[in-house]
Amino acid sequence: MDDREEHLDAAQPADLTATSDHDVIRAWAEDRHAEPATVEGTREGDQVGELRLDFDFGNDLEDLTPVTWDDWFAAFDERGLEFVFSSAPRPDGSASNEFHLEPAHGAGR
Repeated sequence: MDDREEHLDAAQPADLTATSDHDVIRAWAEDRHAEPATVEGTREGDQVGELRLDFDFGNDLEDLTPVTWDDWFAAFDERGLEFVFSSAPRPDGSASNEFHLEPAHGAGR
């Protein structure tokens, strides 16, 4: 399987989808008014820090620094990550913002 193709890991709940496709990730984020960001203080030299998405309602848990989509995706690819997100709506019917980043299946092949 091409590591840019969307796939569903059998070990994940049915409402979670994993992808490394930049267009899918960016569309998911933009649908939720989220911008690419990193955690403040995690940058090392020229390296982008810990990757996050900053939703328009803010983040009280971490100080985030905006980055470009190009920089975010360059770090995402260099780290061999995939984007795992919920495709199930919230109980109120709105789109879920649930996601996490994890090592891509087949990374290092």
